Amino acid sequence: MFITWVMSFFTQFVENYYNYSNESYDKLDSFHNTFFFMMTTLSTVGYASNIKSPVGRISIIIFIAVVVVIVPDECSRLVHLINSKSVYARRKYKKIDKVPFIVLIGTVSPTSLSNFLEEYFHKDHGDDITRHCVLMQPFGPEKIPELHAILCKSKYLINLQYLEGSPLENDSLERCLIEKADAVIILSDKFSFDADQQDTHTILEAMIIKKYLNKMKQKDYST
Repeated sequence: MFITWVMSFFTQFVENYYNYSNESYDKLDSFHNTFFFMMTTLSTVGYASNIKSPVGRISIIIFIAVVVVIVPDECSRLVHLINSKSVYARRKYKKIDKVPFIVLIGTVSPTSLSNFLEEYFHKDHGDDITRHCVLMQPFGPEKIPELHAILCKSKYLINLQYLEGSPLENDSLERCLIEKADAVIILSDKFSFDADQQDTHTILEAMIIKKYLNKMKQKDYST
């Protein structure tokens, strides 16, 4: 819109200068009409042209050529950026009233996830209780076929939601509604060769989540 406004201003200036030089004062056009003409022309709708000066007509040709070249290229880049981002990286969890949910993060392997879900959704917790689990990992599930297979199981299609993100980023924490979760569970890799590093990473995630939750509480109190 800004570019169209600039084009309209330039075209009006050139055309009015031409008419003024030829003492055609009755043909001086307003910016509103020039802007309307530019919008209809560049959008290929079409409109009768009042442009009479050679410079004005050349300018219109250049403007149209620029738009024809730039717009498809920019649209192609936009589509490429959208497609390059995983659907799991754009997904947001939508909480359902009276449905408890937890957020599961940390080092999650297919085996640990399968065992955890079997326990979390076990019928001993009550057949009449519906609960959700939001699993957030820094990569897409397609990178681990076994993990993707668990997500595709019919018994988890509704109750388990996968989000691609990092608990170290506020945007990811916001997408999983971590401030409204009943619990946040951080799994660690018990088979890690460096237990100290694993514990440090787990503590760091817990501290950042706690800081984020305190910030959200202060925000709620202030409102």
